Amino acid sequence: MKNKIAIIGPYPPPYGGISVHIQRVVKYLPKDRYVLFNTSNSKCEGAISFYGKVKYLKVFQFIFKEYKLIHAHTTDSILRFLLGMIGIFKKNIYIHIHGASLTDFFQRKSIFSYLMKKLTKNINIIASNSGILHEIGIYNPISVREIDAFLPPKFDFNKFNSVVQSYEDFFRNGRVKISMTGWFVRYKNADLYGFDLAAKVVKKFKENGKIIFLVASINGIRDRGLYNSFQEYVNTNNLNCQILLIHEDMEEVWPIFMASQVFIRPTNTDGSSVSIKEALWFETKVVASDCVVRPKNVILFKNRSENDLYEKILYIYQQSQLSIERKISKLSSKSFTNKLFTDVYELQG
Repeated sequence: MKNKIAIIGPYPPPYGGISVHIQRVVKYLPKDRYVLFNTSNSKCEGAISFYGKVKYLKVFQFIFKEYKLIHAHTTDSILRFLLGMIGIFKKNIYIHIHGASLTDFFQRKSIFSYLMKKLTKNINIIASNSGILHEIGIYNPISVREIDAFLPPKFDFNKFNSVVQSYEDFFRNGRVKISMTGWFVRYKNADLYGFDLAAKVVKKFKENGKIIFLVASINGIRDRGLYNSFQEYVNTNNLNCQILLIHEDMEEVWPIFMASQVFIRPTNTDGSSVSIKEALWFETKVVASDCVVRPKNVILFKNRSENDLYEKILYIYQQSQLSIERKISKLSSKSFTNKLFTDVYELQG
C-alpha cells in the first residue's frame, strides 16, 4: 500500500467536471499505483464503494492504512472535516478544490466552519485556479499549490462521428452551433450555469434574423423549478427546434464541443472549468463569463449580461470558422503534461 495513491471522488456517470477529471487521472496511472474510492453510485472495475453516509465511517480507515498519499476530490463538507481530523495523525492528506464550495463554506458563521478553518492547517490543498489558491492560502495548510484539473482526452474519429450522427439533425453542415454543459441548479439565487442566458441569446439571434442552434449536455437537474422555467421559456418563444438538451450520460462530451463553432460557459461562479479547456483543446472558440480568471484565448463577457454574451457570440458568428479537418490537423501537433503526476504523485513518466 505504501506506494499506492488513494483517490477519493466520483467516477462517472454522471459526467461532470470532477468525475471526468478522475476518470482521466486513473486512465493515465498504472493500475498498480492507485486505489479508487468511488463516491458516486456508479460501477467502476476495481474501485471501492465510498458512497452514501457509510463513507463517514469508512474514512477512518485512512488513519491505519499506509498510502503514499490520500487525494480527495469532494465538495462534501462533512467528509472534508473528517479528513481534516485525520490530518492530525497523517500529513499526506490532499484535498483538491475544484470550485467555490470550500470558500463559501468558510464564509458561514458556524462552529463547524470555524473548526474546518482550524483543521485546514493539517492538510495539503490543491487548487484548480489562482483565486482558490489565494483564498485558501490564508488558512495555512501544510502546502497549497495550483494545478490545472484539465487532462485532455485522445481524439477518436469513430467516437466523434458516432456522437455527431446520433444528433445529426442539429449538426448538419452549414448550421451555426453553440454548445454548453452543466447542471440545472441555483447559486446566489441565479441560474448557476446560465441556461437562461443561453436561451435568451438564441431568441435574440432569431429576432435579428439570424438562426443559431444550441446543444447542451445536461449533467443533472438539482432544481426542478429552474428546469421547468427554462422549458417554459423555450416553449413560449418557439425555440424547441433550435435548442437540444442531451440528458443521456455521455462517456465523452468533447465531440459536441468539437462539432460546434462556439462553446459557452455563462456560469456565475466557477472553478477550473475542465470543459473550457477541453473545448479550447479541440480548437473551438470559447465565450465565458468574467466571474473568475479564465484561460488565455477565452473571449470574456460581463457576468450575467445577456446583451454582452450576444455581442461576443455575434462577433464569432461573423468570422470564418475552422473546418473539422483543420481542427483534426492542429490536434496532431499538440503535447501535454500535468503537474499532478510530476509534482504531487511524483511519477516521472
